[in-house]
Amino acid sequence: MREQVMSVDVDGERIAVTVDEPVGAVSSAPGVLLLPGFGMTAHSMLLAAYIMSANGLRVFRPDLRNQVGARAQGFRLSRLTADIGALMESIDPAALVAMSIAAPAALRAARGRGIALALVVPVVDVRSTLRTVCGEDWFERPSPAADGSTVQVLGQDVDIEFVDDCRDHGFVDATGTLADLRLTSGPVDLVIAAEDRWVSRAQARSLAESVDAGWHEVPGAGHLLYRDPAAALHAFHAATAALLSRLSRTDRVLRTCTFAEILQESVANPVTTRMSQPADRKEK
Repeated sequence: MREQVMSVDVDGERIAVTVDEPVGAVSSAPGVLLLPGFGMTAHSMLLAAYIMSANGLRVFRPDLRNQVGARAQGFRLSRLTADIGALMESIDPAALVAMSIAAPAALRAARGRGIALALVVPVVDVRSTLRTVCGEDWFERPSPAADGSTVQVLGQDVDIEFVDDCRDHGFVDATGTLADLRLTSGPVDLVIAAEDRWVSRAQARSLAESVDAGWHEVPGAGHLLYRDPAAALHAFHAATAALLSRLSRTDRVLRTCTFAEILQESVANPVTTRMSQPADRKEK
């Protein structure tokens, strides 16, 4: 896997994107925009990128804005949707892969574009997931005041305005997810963790059947895939196999990658998180 870095200007900020070129890559290698879950970075997605690039795909891993550190408090699904749209305009990928709560934003950004989507442990009902994680329903409250209070979103503190943003842009529950799925003109595959306590398997299954989406289940896995290397390997091999089929790369036999070789790649390419920065500043 050969790694290089590009940047994309979005709203006056530069988003760094790690590009993983498959060995022996040619210009026709399909591009995949690989979106991390909330609280994750481009480096967090090395395992997924390694498997995909080992199977002939050119992978683009962005360090998205408002994902980690103090800036995570400004996380909004509408902002993420806009950033994904800008990245797609610049990169023009053949496929989009999104994890966890990035999935609803990816679905919204991909509407009408005709590209393949693989959604890995997707949050299909934001309200239900947050209620399960936090133990209370933030959406049953009146519109919250911008008083500096926060809500827990998958383990991170986010400004309370996140709730209103979901209301305003149709990201509250599975109704919005289904509407976006029906407006997605490309093929969709769901990779589900069989023991995911944060996402209803039955609800995800119903949505998949409503639009004839592909269904791939990782036995014994929970939502936090990266806590279980075997589960993460299973999930991203499944996502890669689905993409190869959807992108008509059936001439390729899926290459299975081991955790040991991916770990070796991680050691060879240590953490290189490049946070978004104003567009008039150059990366050092």
